[in-house]
Amino acid sequence: MEKEVDSVRLEKSSPGTSSELTGVIAALNAIDLQLIAIRAMIASAPAVAERVFTTAQAAAYCGVKPVTIRRWVHAGKLSPEVRGERNWRFRKTTLDQMSAGV
Repeated sequence: MEKEVDSVRLEKSSPGTSSELTGVIAALNAIDLQLIAIRAMIASAPAVAERVFTTAQAAAYCGVKPVTIRRWVHAGKLSPEVRGERNWRFRKTTLDQMSAGV
C-alpha cells in the first residue's frame, strides 16, 4: 500500500531508508509551516460582521413597535448606526443591551 505526502512516496511494506525518512520529515515540516501560516491568517482575519437590523426588524426582535424604537433613539436610550437620513440600522449587541435594561 502506498501513500503520497507532498510528492514523497511512502511504502508501508518497506522499512525505508534514511533518505526516505529525511524526505518524509521535510514534507511534514513543510506541512507544519503551512498550518502555522494558516492559523496566523485565521487569527488576523476580521471577525464575522455583526448582524444589523432595520427599525422594523429591531422592533420585532425586541418585542416592541417601531415607534418605540424611534422614541428610544430620540430619547438617547438607543444609538443607531445611521446610514443615510432615515435609514437607521441597529446592531444586535446594542439591542440585546437595551432589551436587558427594559
